[in-house]
Amino acid sequence: MEAEKIVLPNGNTASLATTHTLTPVNDAQIKLVPVPSPATKVVVFLIGGAGDKKRFLGSGPNYNIQPAKPYLEKFSFSNIKPERQKDFDVEYLGYYEIFGNDNIEKNVIAAIPNKRTVIYIVGHSLGGWNGAHLSKILSDRGYDVRILVTLDPVGESPTLEFSSKIYSNTPAPIAKKWINVVAHPSSSNFTDFVAWMGEKWKITAGPDINTRVDTNHAEAITLLTAKLNNGDSAYKIITQSIYEVLSK
Repeated sequence: MEAEKIVLPNGNTASLATTHTLTPVNDAQIKLVPVPSPATKVVVFLIGGAGDKKRFLGSGPNYNIQPAKPYLEKFSFSNIKPERQKDFDVEYLGYYEIFGNDNIEKNVIAAIPNKRTVIYIVGHSLGGWNGAHLSKILSDRGYDVRILVTLDPVGESPTLEFSSKIYSNTPAPIAKKWINVVAHPSSSNFTDFVAWMGEKWKITAGPDINTRVDTNHAEAITLLTAKLNNGDSAYKIITQSIYEVLSK
């Protein structure tokens, strides 16, 4: 429809805006407008053990699990489309930062955008023990814990309850997949003695993959990247899963 022309008091002409009828007033049919679903996001929680992120009994910080953060971020940068990289996050925490409801709310829940987010937990030493507890806490709250990786988890010694912020009961993990990697060195060092003192978590049933690796307790990245009994590494299994989520 052609716009109507009018003459303004100053002599200039102007056009009135035309109107468009979107729906007849007598048409009561409901119109459905498709709304795209928000993109699924991914958060990886790296949980360090004793002496990792802060000093413990005079040792550290040693940052044993921290190098996994740039490993994962490099993977994201190299393999995931730029527009999806913003949907990927890696959080590096100490085992004590996921102990108790207040810490979980502040350090974990606050980092998860929504319950559609896919969560990965990688815990080393005491971080494996508390990280296994975290997998159940989040799953019980309705979050999607896709993969849990416990790297030479420690926590069975009753004395640790008094010297460390760890859960007293044995974990009962809940995750779509659980990978447990145990350090079984042919040549032990001081860190293996420390793990022995803290009592390694003796896991005989539960994990989808449960493998020994010939390395020392402190070598978290070696435990994460070593070939397992299925031929893959925990790192490869995690990154493949992340790629599948973020490539959609």
